[in-house]
Amino acid sequence: MGTLKWLDGMSVGIKEMDDDHIAMFDTLSNIHDALGAADTAKAQALCEELYDMSKIHGAKEEAFLRLHEFPGIDKVLMVQMNTITGIEDLASIIAKGDAPKAIEKVDDMQERFIDYMLRGDINYKSFVFEHDLEFVDGEGI
Repeated sequence: MGTLKWLDGMSVGIKEMDDDHIAMFDTLSNIHDALGAADTAKAQALCEELYDMSKIHGAKEEAFLRLHEFPGIDKVLMVQMNTITGIEDLASIIAKGDAPKAIEKVDDMQERFIDYMLRGDINYKSFVFEHDLEFVDGEGI
C-alpha cells in the first residue's frame, strides 16, 4: 500500500483529534517507507513513536467521549486496544528483521485505519456535530 494521503472525509471534526489521527496516519506511512528503504532502526524508532502517540491519543479520546457520554465508546475503546496490539505486533516483527512481513503488517494496519476512520468514526463525527462539541485540552483527563 505504501505512503497514503489523509483525506478530509476522515476528519471527525475536532482539530485536536484530527491532528492526532493525521500524525498517526503519517507515522504509519513513514514506517512503511523506512522498511522499504531497509532502514530498520528508523522503522523501530517510528514504531515506538506511533505506540506513544496512540496511547496518549487514546487517553484523550476516551476522556473526551466519556465526558460527553458518547454511546459508542466501547467500540472506540476496542479499536484503540486492537491498534495498540497491532503496533506491538509490528514492533516485534521489525525487531525480528522480517521486513517483508513488517511491510505486509503496515499495509494491513493502513487499510484498517482507513476503514475505521470512514466506517467507525463516522458515528463519532455525527455525534460531535449533533452536539456541537469542541475539545478543550486536558478536558476530562
